[in-house]
Parts: sequence; C-alpha cells; structure tokens
Amino acid sequence: MKRPLTVKMSQDDLGITLYCPELNIHTCGQSEAEARRKFVDALFAYYEFLEAHDFRDESPYREHLALLTAKVLPSLTNVSLRSPHRPKSFVNQLLDAFSQRGEAWDADIFGSLVRSAAA
Repeated sequence: MKRPLTVKMSQDDLGITLYCPELNIHTCGQSEAEARRKFVDALFAYYEFLEAHDFRDESPYREHLALLTAKVLPSLTNVSLRSPHRPKSFVNQLLDAFSQRGEAWDADIFGSLVRSAAA
C-alpha cells in the first residue's frame, strides 16, 4: 500500500517538529517518538473535528476529509492490525464494534469485500 502522507522533520534546541503538507498539520515533541505519537493523535483529532463540522463544501477541508477517509484511516487500520506491537485488546475492541453494526454498515462492509454477488 502506498503511503498517503508526507512528513517533513526539523530539529532545533527545543526538540523535533513534524509538518504534513497534505493536511497542514504541525506537531512537535522533545523526541522523535513523542512528535510521532502527537502526529498520530493530531490525525485522529483533525478527522473528528472535520466529521463534527459541516465542511464538506469548503476547500481544503473537503479534500482533507476525503484523504483521511479514503487513504489515511484505512492505512492506519491495516498497519495497526498487522503490527506486532498493537495492544492485545485492539482486535477485541474492533470485533466488539463489528458486532454492533447495523444493516447499512453491513452493506458497506460487504460492498468493500465482494466484487459481485452471484445470483
């Protein structure tokens, strides 16, 4: 899977700064690990912000939401499921979420997994 984002890193006396030009997100930390953790947190916070407000007709928010929804979140999910470092409860939480799905969600899931339904 192609990596959907670019991150530019800079360092100064205060620490590490990360900048993502595709989403105009900046984060910083005293270490690279802290800056990366804050970056992932910022992705989720920005997605939640975009979902909570009706920016679907405003640029660049419309494009940012499309990028997050179509590429970033699926990539995060994919790598999280395959990571040997994920919390043991992560899959259980995901399975719990799937067990509470409704008919519309089933249709979305089915449509994303199956090329065509045989009659």
